Amino acid sequence: GQIQSANAQANAATQDADAKRLMAQEVQDRQNLNRETMRRQGEATMGNQASQYAAGNVDVGSGSPLMTMENTLAETNRKINNNQIEADFRSRMYLIGAANEDQVSNADRTSGWWKAGSTILTGASGIAKGFGSSPGGGNSIMNGASNIGVDTGGSMSIGQAGTIS
Repeated sequence: GQIQSANAQANAATQDADAKRLMAQEVQDRQNLNRETMRRQGEATMGNQASQYAAGNVDVGSGSPLMTMENTLAETNRKINNNQIEADFRSRMYLIGAANEDQVSNADRTSGWWKAGSTILTGASGIAKGFGSSPGGGNSIMNGASNIGVDTGGSMSIGQAGTIS
């Protein structure tokens, strides 16, 4: 029972860890899509700026128009980099959570075995104590077993300290 219960808890923790690893990957996948979208939007904005300057017969190779377009490119790159930093941070948090769940899973499995072993040893200790304290003294199973008897009513009874008498 204890091993099965511990294994069930460990399996749940393992599933949580797997889900967190998937979420970490999903964060990065979405960032890759967002980066491409933002890059295209920046290029479109710069294209619109160049078209507007050209329509006004403004030289875009120098001066304020060039600085405006360079600023648009720099701003686009800054947004992409900031979003990547945020995505990396969130992804790392999910991976740290997954590693924690893996540790919980391992601890649950180990504790299940320890609890089961402890239960077995506690039960064996109780049995040994029962056989070790008989009215005739001594510390052997035979001393405890020598006091088994049937009363006149034909039933068995338990003697002191758990021995059958």
